[in-house]
Amino acid sequence: AVQGNAGKDKQKFVKAFARAAADVAVNRKPALKTKSDPAKRARNQQYRNLLNPAVQQAKKQQHLEAFEKLKAMSLADMQVELIVCIRAQHYKDALMYSEMIVDKDPSNALVAQFQPLLASLSVQANEALVDEDSSSGSEGGSGDEG
Repeated sequence: AVQGNAGKDKQKFVKAFARAAADVAVNRKPALKTKSDPAKRARNQQYRNLLNPAVQQAKKQQHLEAFEKLKAMSLADMQVELIVCIRAQHYKDALMYSEMIVDKDPSNALVAQFQPLLASLSVQANEALVDEDSSSGSEGGSGDEG
């Protein structure tokens, strides 16, 4: 009986390994058989928060405070933030700072010259993010097969 259990365990291992290898072969994350997916729970909570008026009001207040801080920033601080955003590859934020810099200092030709490039990089980064989201979303639907 002990040898029979060892054989069954080995078969289970081989099947699980084959499934994981097949998942890797098709370039997707291994499908975990869990009843509660933490990422799904977090995403569901985010959607519930969208309907919660208290959460909406707190977010609105947070955005208003951030906007007020941005309006009060000095030109030098904006230039530093622009460089930080570019180095961190946060092109959408870099574009926002470049627009604010040009609004405060229209004679800043260097920043104005790079705005089209920042806009293009921002769009490319957004498209890559959308592609990444759509590819991970399609994998989630096929994980229950087999």
